[in-house]
Amino acid sequence: MGPIGSARLDCAARIVPGSSAANITAASWQLDDGSLQDLTFDVPIEQSSWVALRIYPSSHTNPVFIKVGGKPIRASKKSAQWCADSVDQCWKKKSPHIREEELTDAKQAFDQAKAIYLDRLKECVVE
Repeated sequence: MGPIGSARLDCAARIVPGSSAANITAASWQLDDGSLQDLTFDVPIEQSSWVALRIYPSSHTNPVFIKVGGKPIRASKKSAQWCADSVDQCWKKKSPHIREEELTDAKQAFDQAKAIYLDRLKECVVE
């Protein structure tokens, strides 16, 4: 029995934001004996992004960040819009509890945060 118990890990998935996870089956690799195995796969990267590997049912790697053409990694337009909308929602809930003398500065800070997300939205390629 390997160090992770008797469970057989026979499916992995590569994860790239903006696309569905691509499953990699265990046809050429096995992890159930606890030994280290090489795993290779092609990942088409057209814009700066990150890639991670998930092994069912136990593990998820940290992301590997990939820059293409020196451009920064950007979320999808939908994610950037969600962040901008969240700033509005946060302001709606928090502003009634902010002291009058701090309200102007707080509003400027919230507006600046929203503006940053809207700028990121303009830079997004993926819907």
